Amino acid sequence: MNLAPQCPAAQTKGRRANVGSKAAGCPFARTRGVASSTFSGSVQSFICTNPTWDDQISKLFSAPYWLEEPERSKVGQSWIRAMKHWGVDLDLEKYDDVKQKATSIYRHMISRSMPLTDDPNHYFPDDAIETYRLWVNQGCRKSLHDITVPGDVIPVPEESKVALRIRKDLRNLTPQELQTYRAQLDDVLGTGRLHSKWQELGLLHAEWCLHYQEATFPWHRAYLRYVEELIDCPIPYWNGFAVDTSDPESPYAGLPKEFLEETYIHPDGTTRPNPMKYALSLNGQSKAGGEFTTRYKVLEDGPSSPDWVGKINLFKKYHEQVKAAMEKPTFSVPMSYNSPFGLPWANLPAFTDDQADDLYPLRELNFDGAFEQPHDNYHGWVGPDMADNAYTGFDPVFLSMHANLDRLFEVYIRAHPEQTYTANFPLRPFTTLGSTIDYSESREFMYATIGDMTKSTQALGYMYAPPAAADFLDLRTMRQQIQKTACPMGYKAQPGSPEVKTPYVLFTDVKCTKESYQIDVFTPKAASLSPDPVENPYFIGRLTLLAMGPEEVVNGKQCAKDRCGAPQQRTVRILEANCVRDALENAGEKELIQVVTDLQTGEVVAESQWRQWPGFVGKLMWGTKRM
Repeated sequence: MNLAPQCPAAQTKGRRANVGSKAAGCPFARTRGVASSTFSGSVQSFICTNPTWDDQISKLFSAPYWLEEPERSKVGQSWIRAMKHWGVDLDLEKYDDVKQKATSIYRHMISRSMPLTDDPNHYFPDDAIETYRLWVNQGCRKSLHDITVPGDVIPVPEESKVALRIRKDLRNLTPQELQTYRAQLDDVLGTGRLHSKWQELGLLHAEWCLHYQEATFPWHRAYLRYVEELIDCPIPYWNGFAVDTSDPESPYAGLPKEFLEETYIHPDGTTRPNPMKYALSLNGQSKAGGEFTTRYKVLEDGPSSPDWVGKINLFKKYHEQVKAAMEKPTFSVPMSYNSPFGLPWANLPAFTDDQADDLYPLRELNFDGAFEQPHDNYHGWVGPDMADNAYTGFDPVFLSMHANLDRLFEVYIRAHPEQTYTANFPLRPFTTLGSTIDYSESREFMYATIGDMTKSTQALGYMYAPPAAADFLDLRTMRQQIQKTACPMGYKAQPGSPEVKTPYVLFTDVKCTKESYQIDVFTPKAASLSPDPVENPYFIGRLTLLAMGPEEVVNGKQCAKDRCGAPQQRTVRILEANCVRDALENAGEKELIQVVTDLQTGEVVAESQWRQWPGFVGKLMWGTKRM
């Protein structure tokens, strides 16, 4: 009889086996590569080369060693109960059950669909999975007295090779990496040439970009992916969210030097104009005059400018705005399929470096509504080309600035896995997950979608390297912080939260009207319909829709249509209802009361009539607001 010895503890400090080390002796770890998650604490881990059910395997389920001692048994028992509860006919405490389904259990372990948990620290670490695989391949021995029956039931797993572009902080680029990036802008995109790919990209953004809606940041993610496919090089990010960028004394305040240097050494050895500075603007004509894209003079002058301190101090406001956006529990207002340009809740073609709050009616409601404001401020801060949407795509700063916003966007969506999106909304003209474009494709299903662009960046072929300096908000623990403090829409905030539950009345699909109307909104149980905000405690607010007038032809133009913007263009309007929050909480799910008045005739419009009109029915929504 072959009596196997006790399991050699081949132990390594930490929660994972030391990948690739001889002491660990784990072919799985060597194949899998670096562990994909980390665990806190000093619990020891090991790969057991001769495991048995009694001594090791049963304890992987009943007392997982990679968790802290006090919680092991409690968590293990919760897994066991969950598997029984969900009717999979599997008792993890029974040797025969586990042996019978050994291969299936392994597949669920390694794919992380087991255990049933919402805590990523609970997933089986690599060494535990390898111990389990060895146990199965040795015949699922119950005790040390059982004979080892070698087999190859579960082969050594092999990860498919994935080539990822790594977007690095601009500060961390090596001279060679910076030189390569500049050369690709120069040679492939032709930043200094008319009739170039660079000019096409600038127009692509000006004429196709989506803003002030759910698709905004997914669309720009696709744009960056397309540029990277063209240049076959990762775009470095300019981290304007780093703490030191708001310090006028910091050497990293202001526009990074890489955008200000006059020349660079091309790989062919020649000295050339720096394409990160000398990029032709729209048709070779900057908004401020001259051929090349221009930035505000204070950024070129640096600390010697009398406006320097005030300019840099604006980043303190931007950082707070980004932080507020990252703390929102919901992402955006769902897109509309009524038009190819979605459902924008604003239309701001130009920006300043300190955009007014009232330009962003959804800033207190969700991530997108809040994140657009610092986005616009960063644009306006660089200016003047970056401050105008018709010119902004022609400045190389645009790529690096948006790469950083995409980094923050990625942190947000990964920290909120429960979010839902208008997944099938097409992001024209991008196809093939954003790696190509097609301006003439009429089949909607061919385009990249919001759902595609909210996948992990690794699924899209790239990832972000850590920043050179600390972010204003600790993004590494973002998910844990949100799970502890954030609340889903409609639920009360946790004690100590910096935000409070706030009601809003949302009007979607608002469009131009030929007549003018006012919409007075009241709580569901309103005892009075007097639109008096002082005397009537049931009055929420008033929305006024001004007429664009009947269409008339003047100099060959349809005037009303021109004033309305794009044909059938729709937007979002919002009323804050915090003044009647208590009444709305007590009203439950009942509908709001509205009184719609035709301002031309003074007559009240019948409810049966205005309910058929787009944009006239307000919907109560709950968000959060910082107090």
